[in-house]
Amino acid sequence: MNEPTPARLIAPLVHLNGSGRRSLLDGYTAAAQKVREALDALRDTAPNGRDYYPRGASALPRAIAEHDVRIQRLDAVLADLDELAIAVADQD
Repeated sequence: MNEPTPARLIAPLVHLNGSGRRSLLDGYTAAAQKVREALDALRDTAPNGRDYYPRGASALPRAIAEHDVRIQRLDAVLADLDELAIAVADQD
């Protein structure tokens, strides 16, 4: 049995006493889909200049930077889920 070697994460090892491959893959796939939906919803809330200009010239760039960080965090979670799913799928 080949053990996965993900770059950053420790993936579950598919074996007789553990969760089944299909169960793990279904779980990671379902979670990834929800994160994609969250990303879509988050992108729909991008800062609009009309909501920030009364706060001054620096408010909108700051709000955009903060928004970008939130998107990056969800992107990182999605990447983790994809990496875990690939590691499970690649096990013999």
